[in-house]
Amino acid sequence: MSNKEYDYRDKYKSKEKADRYDTRFFSSIKGQIFTRRESKQLKEAFKSFEDKGYILDMPCGTGRITTQLLDEGFSVVGGDISKEMLDVAINKLEHHPNMKKFEIMDGSNIPYEDNTFDASVCIRFMCNLPLDLQKTILKELVRVSKETLVIGFSRDSFHYRLRNKLKRLIIGSANDYPVTDKVLDQWARDMDIQIKSKTLTIPLLSEQLIVQFEKRVAE
Repeated sequence: MSNKEYDYRDKYKSKEKADRYDTRFFSSIKGQIFTRRESKQLKEAFKSFEDKGYILDMPCGTGRITTQLLDEGFSVVGGDISKEMLDVAINKLEHHPNMKKFEIMDGSNIPYEDNTFDASVCIRFMCNLPLDLQKTILKELVRVSKETLVIGFSRDSFHYRLRNKLKRLIIGSANDYPVTDKVLDQWARDMDIQIKSKTLTIPLLSEQLIVQFEKRVAE
């Protein structure tokens, strides 16, 4: 793959960026509203897990999503390619009784056997990657998961494209790799998984689409 496709490897390999990540993105009123909505989506996705389970959070970043999963009773492995981001998560969560481990992890080559985890979570990551790499990582998450996958994408639409143009004009950057419903449906067919739900985190204000996939049960 080209260097451009692997830009995400270096995006948060900075102690300064890692230390201020949570404050920068989630301390504002908008960030707090976003976090509450996202938390509600995760609760909905996992409400059927009566006995909780073993979950991979990849990339776990500073442990924002990991914290919710742990507090709700799940056992969690947190993986991220950035040691700096992991260090922040470890400082917050290494002593939590449900935390299994944190480790350096590349989502395109997850170092676990098939069906190791009951479920996998991947939030605020895919939007940074070209579609072929998104598909590769989704395939890896499907491989290591027994049942459920909760994945965040940027949804492609007329509204999204208009917002992106405005964001580029105002702040000079925007997420570059949205996906269409057609692409998601095709990926699900290719990987023999089902799309159980697709929900925008904050309709009209955010392009983040949380998709819940379920692996097909062999008859």
